Amino acid sequence: MSILALALLTACGGGSGGGSGSGSGSSGFPDLGSGGGSESVRLTWTAPTEQVDGACLTEPVAEYRISYGNSPGLYVRTESANLSQVDCAAVGRDHCGEVLECSVQLTGLEPAPWYIAVQAVDGLGNASEYSNEALWPGPS
Repeated sequence: MSILALALLTACGGGSGGGSGSGSGSSGFPDLGSGGGSESVRLTWTAPTEQVDGACLTEPVAEYRISYGNSPGLYVRTESANLSQVDCAAVGRDHCGEVLECSVQLTGLEPAPWYIAVQAVDGLGNASEYSNEALWPGPS
């Protein structure tokens, strides 16, 4: 099964602070990251509800993979976030059911530009294509 690529990935600056690992950060969003830097960024995306062929998902999303690196399309780090590490809220419905907007705080980033993409992974281990790529330019 191929899942539809995620949509609307955005990266909003988070400044310094935030540790590494998972848990709830001072931002109120779950923390995720293993880098040694002091910067963090909040990622937000719309969870997929359809397969690539337009059919509704038959296997629910089990986790998300957040991949990132300092060059477009070249991801040198990947973090896996199970559903308990991702903050999702219902934002509406489509023909397949509830539509969720999800967020996570990616921590431990060095102060540099980061290109970030997300994949959805179902319970059988099938991964979607990468989402659109978001650029976090680094601290301002």
